[in-house]
Amino acid sequence: MVGRRGFTAIELLIVMSVFIILLLILVPSTKSYISYSNYMGFRSAVYQLLSDIRMAQELSVGEKIPYTVCFFPSSEVYYITKPDNPSPKVILYRKLPKNVDIVSTNFIDNRFYYSESGAPSMGGTITLKFNNKLYEITVIPVTGRVKIKTPF
Repeated sequence: MVGRRGFTAIELLIVMSVFIILLLILVPSTKSYISYSNYMGFRSAVYQLLSDIRMAQELSVGEKIPYTVCFFPSSEVYYITKPDNPSPKVILYRKLPKNVDIVSTNFIDNRFYYSESGAPSMGGTITLKFNNKLYEITVIPVTGRVKIKTPF
């Protein structure tokens, strides 16, 4: 067994120290990346909701039939329906990401519709929660314009 040589205790300590220093540098940056990724997912979900509400208004005007936007705060779901016999037909169904909560809406039965002229049946707000912060999406009563009250 002449010529075989192992690592000394000093060499092992140096390698382990370098490894620990690299871990201390990389772990915090990974956490901030995950946090940023969650925030961007939330932001994307909010803009998708705004776009879907505007789409319901555009379809109402274009097809001259009322489209309804329905929210389900308990399951973090919303959908858009159009009238059909014998019951309304769901044309869009979306579930929000797991880190986004629909806290409440102030619409009657958590729904409103756009008339053939594009005016909403009522104005109101949809309150969303992300990272313990509340964000409000407002539907303006007469015009049906949709805005984010708490800007990003």
